[in-house]
Amino acid sequence: MDVTWVRGFNNMFSKIDKRGTPSYFSGGRFISLIREFDAGFPDYSQYMSTRAAEGKSTSRKDYYYDILNLFPETVKQSIVDRILEVAIESETVAKNNGDVSFMFIKLFRKSVFG
Repeated sequence: MDVTWVRGFNNMFSKIDKRGTPSYFSGGRFISLIREFDAGFPDYSQYMSTRAAEGKSTSRKDYYYDILNLFPETVKQSIVDRILEVAIESETVAKNNGDVSFMFIKLFRKSVFG
């Protein structure tokens, strides 16, 4: 077991596990993001049905971990980075009362300055 990966996963999960906050990732939201990296990945209903039929845990923490471990290290890290990016952006938009102008500034700066 890669202890560094487990720590990283646990840290990420703690940031997206606060129900009722903008950064919360429901199962559907998580799998939708996974599908950005693998368009053929089963949707939430398909995936949960398969897990239940196989007698596997349907705990979000367990299946998020299992899903991420299906990917090579580089893709797995890109997914985790994207999850954290979405969580932070969601919190920031909420703190700015829905004003997303800061996101356009961020994207402009990134496109201009790299």
